[in-house]
Amino acid sequence: TVAVYIGTQRYVMRTCADEVEAIIARLRCRLIELVLRTDLTALEAMDPARIYAAITGETLTISQAASMLVVAFQAAFVAVFVFAYVGLLSLPALLLSLVLLALVARLHLRRLTGLNACFVTSADADTTLFGALDDAILGLKEIRLDPALRAAVAAEVGARSLDTMRARTGLQDGVAREFVFMQVLCLLLLAVIVFVVPSYNPGHPEVASKVTTAILFVAGSLGILLQAVPAYARAEAAAHRLRTLQEHFAAAGPAVETADETAYRTFRSIRLHQVAFAYPGIGGEPGFRVGPIDLEVRRGDVVFLVGGNGCGKSTLLKLLAGLYRPEAGEVLVDAEAVLRQDEPAYRALFSIVLADFHLFDRLYGIDPDLPRLEAGLGKMGLRGKTRLEAGRFATLALSAGQRKRLAMLVAEQEARPIIILDEWTAEQDPEFRRFFYHDLVPAFRARGITVISATHDDQYFQEGDRVLGMDSGQLVPAGHGRR
Repeated sequence: TVAVYIGTQRYVMRTCADEVEAIIARLRCRLIELVLRTDLTALEAMDPARIYAAITGETLTISQAASMLVVAFQAAFVAVFVFAYVGLLSLPALLLSLVLLALVARLHLRRLTGLNACFVTSADADTTLFGALDDAILGLKEIRLDPALRAAVAAEVGARSLDTMRARTGLQDGVAREFVFMQVLCLLLLAVIVFVVPSYNPGHPEVASKVTTAILFVAGSLGILLQAVPAYARAEAAAHRLRTLQEHFAAAGPAVETADETAYRTFRSIRLHQVAFAYPGIGGEPGFRVGPIDLEVRRGDVVFLVGGNGCGKSTLLKLLAGLYRPEAGEVLVDAEAVLRQDEPAYRALFSIVLADFHLFDRLYGIDPDLPRLEAGLGKMGLRGKTRLEAGRFATLALSAGQRKRLAMLVAEQEARPIIILDEWTAEQDPEFRRFFYHDLVPAFRARGITVISATHDDQYFQEGDRVLGMDSGQLVPAGHGRR
């Protein structure tokens, strides 16, 4: 019997872990897929700490609760059979036990609502603390330069840590109260069996020892069920937060698929017709607005976009690349409007290096042209700084200018017909700035690649075909290019 117990228990626990982790893995992948498919504007409006907490923390909470819940189900089965045995010994003892258990369950479910609220509060405090820690780590350079900033950030992290401590203390206090409450009810159940039932069942003293022993035995199972209560409440709160996050992503818009992402590769021109876009406002105030914009870009054009900071250049580039969906107007490729189902194929025309670009450590989805990449590392002054090893770069610990040059090489490896650059030359020294305008731009033009670059380098405007200006979200006359 012991051998069978050991074997079956290990099998159940292992199978449960396998199934739960498989479910969580699918859920995690689904959440990441939703993130990758969500409109950029909707994603930018979300708190990144909330997404990180959901994908990592909430799934971990459910994983940790799974084994405890399995043991709790086993304990529930034990309790069912023990009470069946009690019924065989004494029907009055069983009836009183069931009535008392029904009352306990009713009280417990009512109290569980408050306990779930404590878990939600604790999880929210953890998310807020994560955001404060994110500021402390990512803003370390600025913090080191400013004692006042360091003190303020430290105070904020301390305050959030204190909030988390209070939330968790309140949670643990609630768990402790619930545990003591249930223990008292179990003792009351035992007292009823020992002291109350004999008065209604004259023959009870003969079976009292057996019933009492059975109740004491089931007390262990009931204790396991008590311990599972906070685990269940924690997992339920985590599941609720995951559902809420999925609903938020679903509300941002359905996923858009396309049959052929190369549909526009032979384009001749792209036109923005009366395109407008506005950021969400805060406190009832309208957000920054770009447009209406009328712009046509022809294949092989080299277009420089100029303007001061905050004038809307980056927003226009994102609209042109399809990262932002216009709230008015339309985007046309060869005089045909780009429909929603065609947006992925349209976006596939562009390689992009934004001012806040992310540099991946490997060439995702790219079959690299290794000779071209190796030659590019040399031309960009990156040979000896990094290299491609087993499909990933040996290091990304580079200066800002070097990272942008590496991002340019990756964009070139994508071999797409349009490349968009947002202040690419801002962190480059004069040598590489000249190299960009005198070597890279002519090379792109010779290969028929359209280049659209936001820049402040007016001394190189003659290297472009057109120069466009932005001011307060509107296109305005600017300098002159080659034509």
